[in-house]
Amino acid sequence: MSNSDTQSIIAPEGPAFEDVTVGMKLPQLVKRPTPVSLFMFSAAIWMPHRLHYDLEFARSVGLKNIIVHGPLQIGYLIQMITNWLGENGTLKKLSYRHHASAFPGDELTCKGVIAATREEGGKGCVDIELTLENQDKDLLVSGTATVIIPTKRPK
Repeated sequence: MSNSDTQSIIAPEGPAFEDVTVGMKLPQLVKRPTPVSLFMFSAAIWMPHRLHYDLEFARSVGLKNIIVHGPLQIGYLIQMITNWLGENGTLKKLSYRHHASAFPGDELTCKGVIAATREEGGKGCVDIELTLENQDKDLLVSGTATVIIPTKRPK
């Protein structure tokens, strides 16, 4: 992973529930998709739609450029969450909504803010508000996630 792909990765064990507070921000993740990364993602998931690799076609339907796949953008948000969670946490639930398109060359910033914490069945549950913005601060994706983390720091 190159420096242009990611900004922050925390310790492998991740946070403990006792250290997490409402309003706390997750380390941001910055991605800069390229036409090649879009082509490779299309190939990997067998998504042949021309909007993701054919500039002439994308312009013919009114777009300024080929577009970044919605699932790839969600993958970036999941990567931010799992980088923060480390090896002891679990992503339990994810919901999201796309608001606008992303294009190759955009600087996409994934952000997360702790919205709520609670204990359920001896496990720490954390709700996270998610956003993905471009370099112009345009909201591209919003959503929420619920993660499970240890109630105490592993020894």
